[in-house]
Amino acid sequence: MKRKINLLLIFTLILSVFIPLSSVSAYTGGYANGKDSTIMIPDIYFITKPHDSKVVTTLITDNNETTGALLPKNKMVMIDLGTDRTIDSFKINSDLKNMRINFYDRSTGYLSEFTLKGGTGTLEPLPNGKVISKVRYITLYTMSGEDININELDFFYSKDPNTSPDPTDPVDPVDPAADRAILVVTMTTGLEKEFDLPMSDVNAFLNWYDARDAGAGPAKFAINKYGNNKGPFSKRTDYVIFDKILTFEVSEYTTN
Repeated sequence: MKRKINLLLIFTLILSVFIPLSSVSAYTGGYANGKDSTIMIPDIYFITKPHDSKVVTTLITDNNETTGALLPKNKMVMIDLGTDRTIDSFKINSDLKNMRINFYDRSTGYLSEFTLKGGTGTLEPLPNGKVISKVRYITLYTMSGEDININELDFFYSKDPNTSPDPTDPVDPVDPAADRAILVVTMTTGLEKEFDLPMSDVNAFLNWYDARDAGAGPAKFAINKYGNNKGPFSKRTDYVIFDKILTFEVSEYTTN
């Protein structure tokens, strides 16, 4: 009996090494996932310029709601998404205090803003059903005259299955004259993954790959297998890891 208990303890220790604790509370990250969040004086014009008082942290965007950072009452958080994004929802886990989120384009031109009283980590649509395009920079200001603890802050587009924390199964577009492609991804192990997809999904994959190759974006990409790849399952999603991809091939065709 003692030997069996010892073996069980060893097995448990092995699992604890290879399974990160943060995975328990982690969700599929959005556009801010893993991006640097900069705590700085509240001046949008310092976003793209050096400034001595900047503090850079990833604790606000690390996909782990048990970690976070303090936003002083006289500072703001700025996140550079790395590329233009369309956003219609957000997720924040923070103190329940008044704050404001602003959106800017790549030229730091003002796009939109809204106020909120913090959040508990649930996915929320932007107020009034807003959909904001060409977002590059996002800032968060404290409006309560108090310091604010922020554990997680992220932004999403509900029609993008690769970033949604709770993605729905989009319908595979069926158009008699639709452009489609066979995407074949060859992994470093030699395994080939083949997908029959609309070109919009293939283009999303290509954009993700190029962005990740440039050092931006998530490490994995979710490919929806849709009905033509589903078999007996209600839904199937294949996740490909960037550094495990050896090569890929795109064979385009038009349905008749």
